[in-house]
Order: sequence, then C-alpha cells, then structure tokens
Amino acid sequence: VSGSVEVLSYWLGDLDGDRKYTMVDIVQLSQYVSGKQITLTDKQKMSADVNEDGIIDIHDVTLLSQWLLEADF
Repeated sequence: VSGSVEVLSYWLGDLDGDRKYTMVDIVQLSQYVSGKQITLTDKQKMSADVNEDGIIDIHDVTLLSQWLLEADF
C-alpha cells in the first residue's frame, strides 16, 4: 500500500517553535484562550495543549507559566 506520512515535531508549550519557553509563548496562548483574533496552526495547537487533556484552556496557560518560572536560563 502506498501513501505518505507527515511527522510533526513540536514541544509542548513552545508555540513559536524556538524550542524555549518564553513570554511570547504565554502571550500567544493567552490570546488564543481569551478569544482574541489569533489563529494557530495545527502544530501550534498541539503545542498549546500543554497538559495534554485535549482542551486548550486556562489550565494550559497556568502550567506553561509555571514551566517558564521554573526554566533554567
């Protein structure tokens, strides 16, 4: 059977794809959750579901904020 496979590489919480947790990620996620006019790609949506419960909500923003505060710069 012929076909194709697309592999999406992403880090949970890294919405801008720089492989770091930054305020940019939190701002983007917060804007999306609050209903601002922001569009996320499928890859960004996978990254945005930080707690992996299938829902992008304030709980993901909170967890990402905790990760940023704990990050070793």
